[in-house]
Amino acid sequence: MSVLERVRFKTIPGTNQAAFLKAAEATSTWAKQQPGFMYRTLVKDGDHWEDLVYWDNEANAKAAGEAFMSAPENAELGAMIAPDTVVMSHLPQMHEAYAKGY
Repeated sequence: MSVLERVRFKTIPGTNQAAFLKAAEATSTWAKQQPGFMYRTLVKDGDHWEDLVYWDNEANAKAAGEAFMSAPENAELGAMIAPDTVVMSHLPQMHEAYAKGY
């Protein structure tokens, strides 16, 4: 069963949004190489960000989450995130629907 990894966080005050999004590109490159990766989107809600990543199963999602911070490609992004604001959850996908053509 596929899983949505939802990571809600704030960036460190004064973080440049363009630099943050550039660093996010490097983490996407890394994520695409992880077993079970399906899709990622990064959204912003006020001063909170949500990193939403779909994985093919919970084991792959958790393995990638554990490896994330130790991967050099992710260091720049990780340094911009306020650690005390991070909330991560893994949610099983219960239903899906696609637009025509996807």
